[in-house]
Amino acid sequence: MVSRWLNIKFSSPSFLSESLTYNQNQEAIEYAQIISRGDRTKFIIKQSYTPK
Repeated sequence: MVSRWLNIKFSSPSFLSESLTYNQNQEAIEYAQIISRGDRTKFIIKQSYTPK
């Protein structure tokens, strides 16, 4: 079904990204699931952490 949504062949590569966002009380407030075509996607990920 996903291959049909992305207009690709069934065995084509794809990328699944999931994220969970929390508020200041550490309660989950947002969940996202994104599926991208492998042939049209470039990811650059920058991550940082500031300790308390």
